[in-house]
Amino acid sequence: MDRLFNLFVQAIRKSAPVAAPGYAREVSLFLDWLRECGLRVESANASDLSRYLVALTQRFQPSTAARKFSAIRRFYAVLAEQGQLPANPAALVPVSLAAYRSRPRLRPTLESIKPIPTTSMQGVRDLAILRLVVFGLSPAQLVALDVADFDVAAQAVRLNGRSGRRRIQPLDPDTFAALRRWMALRQMLNPADSAVFLSLHWTAGRTSPHQRLSRRGLFDVVRRYWQ
Repeated sequence: MDRLFNLFVQAIRKSAPVAAPGYAREVSLFLDWLRECGLRVESANASDLSRYLVALTQRFQPSTAARKFSAIRRFYAVLAEQGQLPANPAALVPVSLAAYRSRPRLRPTLESIKPIPTTSMQGVRDLAILRLVVFGLSPAQLVALDVADFDVAAQAVRLNGRSGRRRIQPLDPDTFAALRRWMALRQMLNPADSAVFLSLHWTAGRTSPHQRLSRRGLFDVVRRYWQ
């Protein structure tokens, strides 16, 4: 276990140096749990990892448990990428959107959003935005998202928290899929801006349409579909 843990820490320090200490801490606790259960990293399967997720939800709020489990998903993803494991069993463990606590702010629900046509690039972008708004991301967090904040292996995004601290926020499968589809189309634009969400129209004072979406642009998207 120590060898695999060290390999993971080395890899995560290169890819996510700011978040590396938090990842290492959560994975270390997970390895202790495996030892107590008489399990090994190589032999633990999706059922075992589901038990660990249940253990987390018994000790923490659902959103906190999901965030901690995202570190385990990243741990196994890194080992699989390095050829240490044949697959990532953590990717088979679903984390339901219903497990997340709603934030006490007025925002759309899935039921209150008009159908969003996804046959256009704008529709795909808007669906990803609305899914993240429903999920609970604030306008400030949405417009601040950079490509480097999109963590495919952990199915999560990195957000700015209080006092400037960074945190990993795992996404439910549908929200992650909507964001991933937009990211694939965004890449076709080859923009100079590092923002996840871009303006797709010319705006006064700008030399290119493909720049970071403003808060006003974000609110326009919400108003367009919020019934």
